[in-house]
Amino acid sequence: MDQVKEQPLIWMIGYVITLFLSPLLAYVAEYPFNQLQQGIYYFVKQQVLQKMSTIDYLTYLRYSPGELLQKIEVGATAGRNIYVKFYCCLFRELLPEVIFTLFFILFIDKKMIPLILLGCLVVFFLYKDFIESASVIKRGDLAFRRTAEYN
Repeated sequence: MDQVKEQPLIWMIGYVITLFLSPLLAYVAEYPFNQLQQGIYYFVKQQVLQKMSTIDYLTYLRYSPGELLQKIEVGATAGRNIYVKFYCCLFRELLPEVIFTLFFILFIDKKMIPLILLGCLVVFFLYKDFIESASVIKRGDLAFRRTAEYN
C-alpha cells in the first residue's frame, strides 16, 4: 500500500524536474557561452573602430561608409568565429577527447603512445607547411589582382 502512495510523489518530482529544472539548467549552461560570443564580437568591433580612427583620410575616402561598415561586421564575425568556434572547440571538446583517448590507449599498449604522438607531430608540420604554401599562393593571387586593377 505504501508503494502505491509513493509513486505519485515520485511522478510529481519527475514532472517538477522536467518542467522547471531542465530549462533552468539549460539557461545556466547557455548564458556564459552567449555572453562570450557577444562579448568577443563587440570587443573586436571596438578594436577595429579604434584602428579606423588612425587611417589616413585619402584611404577613408576610397571606401563608402557602407563598405566600411560591412568590412567591420565581417571582420568582427570572423574574429568571433576564430575565438569561439576554433579555440573554444579546441580546448572544450578536442583536447579533452584526445587526452581521454590517449589515457585508455595507455592501458591497452604503452608502446603505441610514442608512435601516436610522432604521427600527430608529422600531421601538424605537414598541415603547417600546407597552410603556409596556400597563403603564399593566395598572396600571389591577390598581388596579381591588384596589378590587374591598376592596369
